Amino acid sequence: MYLDQDNWKGKVGRINILRRGNSLRLRFTYPAHNRIEITIAKATETGWQETIRVANLIERDIQLEDFDDTLQRYGYKQTQSISVSSKKPNLKVIWESYKEANKNRVAPTTIKHCWNEMDRYINLVPSSLLKTEKAAEFINHLLSIYKPSSLAGIFRASLYPAASQAVKQGVLTRNVYRDVELPKTAKKKIECFEKFEIEAIIAAFYSDEYKSKKSGYLHSFYAPLVEFLCITGARPEEAHALTWDDIKRKKDKTYVRFNKAYSNKILLPHTKTREIRLLSANERLRELLRTMPVVENEHDLIFPAVGGGYINQGGWRSSYWKRVINGLVDDDKIYRYLKPYCLRHSAITSWIRQGYDPATVAAWAGTSTKMICDHYLAAKDSFDIPEL
Repeated sequence: MYLDQDNWKGKVGRINILRRGNSLRLRFTYPAHNRIEITIAKATETGWQETIRVANLIERDIQLEDFDDTLQRYGYKQTQSISVSSKKPNLKVIWESYKEANKNRVAPTTIKHCWNEMDRYINLVPSSLLKTEKAAEFINHLLSIYKPSSLAGIFRASLYPAASQAVKQGVLTRNVYRDVELPKTAKKKIECFEKFEIEAIIAAFYSDEYKSKKSGYLHSFYAPLVEFLCITGARPEEAHALTWDDIKRKKDKTYVRFNKAYSNKILLPHTKTREIRLLSANERLRELLRTMPVVENEHDLIFPAVGGGYINQGGWRSSYWKRVINGLVDDDKIYRYLKPYCLRHSAITSWIRQGYDPATVAAWAGTSTKMICDHYLAAKDSFDIPEL
């Protein structure tokens, strides 16, 4: 920090104090590439002290990552106070600015997956397409490489909010990237396993019948996990995070508490919906929890990996799930290969077919009735229409 009142200038951290005519101003850059200059007071003794006070407040907020980008906390409205650098930034500048401002606000899984993908997109395209007036060309270039459905999720979590922030900062006049419509893709058919397939899958894991002779690991180690997913319809990432402390017993009732998730090698302190739910166990689930072996591990996990840590879903699917399911398909015991997540589709579809109302099913599964109809409920592959 240095202060020179004789010349009406100084610096508090990254905040520059300067005089413009009869006024004292603060000038700083935050986040990266976003230059802000605001008028604080007249160049008087009182105005000087007020300017120093506001400079200290802004510097503190930036360090605490609590900066008020509306500037209302500092006594000024953003529309009257912000002066952005005259050089129009390209998408890379906008993206880096967004990341810097939101790195501690966005979920780690979003950063690891969506942000990393956005970084790759920006580095992949020709630099000339990073100009904001080339928004359509930028997206069309990516569409020549990726499916629209692949881009849509990444854009929603990264590109669109970054451009929206740039609009708020006055860097863009509108969200030019959201203006470019992605091609519509046919909705993917919702599929599930039938009841006899579910029982065949559970039996195959317990029996180790498809275990490779070269493998030293038994599929049956993961059989309780597979049966648990079939019974509860839980999201795999929420099941992987369960500890024995999440099994609650009250009188003759047993409950499973879902309050966290393990996804992309990150333990999240919340479920996907950020809600805690208690699932009352039926007789089969109570029997499973009572009889399944307790494997000692560092985190007291109910379903640890063979090595004792958290299950890596991708590795588990490749090494265990695919081998068992493909073996069952080859032996004509089930119809076709589906991903492990389809066990959730299967449970939800089964409950609906048994006549349980969608609101109750949604509560069991930790989702909404709309999501059930849009993403989980599968139609039967073949059936006779009802008689009149």
